[in-house]
Amino acid sequence: MQTARMLLEEKAKELRSKAMNIPGRISSTLREQDIEDIVHNAFLSAVRSIDNFRGESNLRSWFYTIVINATKNYLKRNREIF
Repeated sequence: MQTARMLLEEKAKELRSKAMNIPGRISSTLREQDIEDIVHNAFLSAVRSIDNFRGESNLRSWFYTIVINATKNYLKRNREIF
């Protein structure tokens, strides 16, 4: 059975591709570089917290939630209050 970490590494390219759409849907003011930074930070956060993934949800859903939260945090830090 694959561990969550192995699955995340295996699916990274697919997850990144689809995750790139999420920040722009939340805020149309984000530039491409902002979106890349958000998704990159979301991946770092996912890797750091992968041991907390309990498998109660789909890995993709879990990661997309991290991307949504990373986008909200980015907007808050940059005074685009969400």
